Amino acid sequence: MMTSNGKTVERPKLLVAAESFSLVRGGIARTGRLLARLAADIGLEADLLALTDPQPTTDFGLPARTAAGGRAGFALRCWTGGVTRSHFMYNHVGIARAHCSIPMLDRPYALWIYGIEAWSSRMHGDYGRSMEEASLLLSITDFTRRRAAELLPSVQRAKVCWLATEEDDAPKASSDLAGPPTVLILSRIDATEMYKGHLELIDCWPSVLAAIPNARLLIAGGGDGLGILRLRARASAAASNIEFTGLLPQDQIDALWSRAHVFAMPSRGEGFGLVYIEAMRRGLPVIASMQDAGQEINLHGVTGYNVDLEREGELARRTIELLSNKALARQFGENGREHWRANFCFSAFRRRMEPIMAEFLAA
Repeated sequence: MMTSNGKTVERPKLLVAAESFSLVRGGIARTGRLLARLAADIGLEADLLALTDPQPTTDFGLPARTAAGGRAGFALRCWTGGVTRSHFMYNHVGIARAHCSIPMLDRPYALWIYGIEAWSSRMHGDYGRSMEEASLLLSITDFTRRRAAELLPSVQRAKVCWLATEEDDAPKASSDLAGPPTVLILSRIDATEMYKGHLELIDCWPSVLAAIPNARLLIAGGGDGLGILRLRARASAAASNIEFTGLLPQDQIDALWSRAHVFAMPSRGEGFGLVYIEAMRRGLPVIASMQDAGQEINLHGVTGYNVDLEREGELARRTIELLSNKALARQFGENGREHWRANFCFSAFRRRMEPIMAEFLAA
């Protein structure tokens, strides 16, 4: 590439490294997918490297490799990539440690930080070093940046870039509000991370049922914490109105969404909450909490409610309000869809991220 002063400058060559690019591996993997699609859409010379995927992804038309779960192999591929790649982008802190562990890998790298993993004591040591040495830090929300900076002040320099869905189109509204009034919570269920709001929803369901006798709580997702939730639900006076689907294949997710009138995940530990914007995309009102970054994504009194989990009865009261007031639920759902179109569709992500990427690659 020839510059205005006649000097020849090599075109930047980017390596996007992620733990996984799989659709079924959760929010961190979705960030890798967003970055891969962005690189493909704007015509960057880029290739992809996964840590855990069994096979290289073919979803984006970019050259891709995988370490198939081998951390030493992942580090080796980062090092060999440094021979031909000018810039690196890691989709979370854990895998960026590979970059810092290779003294010869003298390439600028960008790094994304998320929720709980960026708020923990692990931020010191090699996690903290990975963040401090990054040429560019990106945080998925301002809430996450502020929480992380309490532990590692240098994180305050991170640029905030909200995530998005991979789609620009919205499906038909999830529900015509027919059938039993149903609240859906969809997430992984980890025994060591019971912060998503499952227990709070189960515990408030008798109160919801007292006001709306046919209300149903639909709990979708798998994980080693599922047994804990089943025991809690069986002990509830509302047990017959609490349903578990377990982990569903991807082709059944649309049908799951169509059963819901309200999406609720009153979590204490979300750094963003991609599932909130997926609910908005589908025209559902959202219940999040005031305890984490959900309040930054879900607009209280506009796209749903952000409840204070420390205030007794508030979760049940807001749930009853949305299930019993169909006009309000529909309006919140329509507002949510507009909020998604303006801020959380893929095109919105591209508008936010493309200038950040250009500045990083010019370094």
